[in-house]
Amino acid sequence: MNTKVITVMTFVFIFAVSLRRATVFPEGDIFWGARNGIDILNHGLHIFQPDTWNLLTLGEEWSPNSWLWNVILGGAFLAFGNYGFLVVTLITNIAAFVFLWGYLQKLRMPPLAAFLVVI
Repeated sequence: MNTKVITVMTFVFIFAVSLRRATVFPEGDIFWGARNGIDILNHGLHIFQPDTWNLLTLGEEWSPNSWLWNVILGGAFLAFGNYGFLVVTLITNIAAFVFLWGYLQKLRMPPLAAFLVVI
């Protein structure tokens, strides 16, 4: 098979899978992450911050463990609304697949074998 055909097939596959994946969120509450990210964008990152959302732990200090991802989600939500989640997920999926493809090419893996690894 022609190397260019395999490369095009790989990137079409990457886009299709990434688009499908971008419509399904495995995280149970993506809006919580976006809200935390918006709060960080508005007030800055504090390693320990008081809980203002949960009635059971109201006022207790907690530390966001994925603050950068939450900032990305919050920024995407502010920029694009609910479609921001789709945009961020699509971009991160495509980036991961392209990184893998590039790494396999750097290892000089034949294009067909690299395609099979990617899929």
